[in-house]
Amino acid sequence: SSTPPDSRGASAHLQGFVQPYLRTRPRRIVESIATAAEGLHTSCLGVSLAWVLQTAVDTALISARTTEQLNQILHATETKLPKQVLRALNEVSNPETPVD
Repeated sequence: SSTPPDSRGASAHLQGFVQPYLRTRPRRIVESIATAAEGLHTSCLGVSLAWVLQTAVDTALISARTTEQLNQILHATETKLPKQVLRALNEVSNPETPVD
C-alpha cells in the first residue's frame, strides 16, 4: 500500500506525519479497514467511522474536505458493521496482538 498521489499525506510537507502509519500495526489496521470496505462495498472512511461509533465512543467530531467526504460521513452514521468485521478490526488493533 502507498499513499494515494491526490492525498494531502502525499505532499512533501505532510509526508513525515503519514510515514509512521505505514508501518507494522498501523499498516495492518489500515489494510484491514480497506479489506472490510471492499467486502462491504463502502468506503474506508465509512468503515472507520462506523467502527469507532460502534466500539469506542458515543459521538465523534468530524469534518469533511469535500462534498464526497461529507456524503461518506453521513452514510457511515447509518452503517452497522457485522460482528465478524468488528471482531477482526478489534483484534488487529489490539496492542497485545503480536505483530509479525
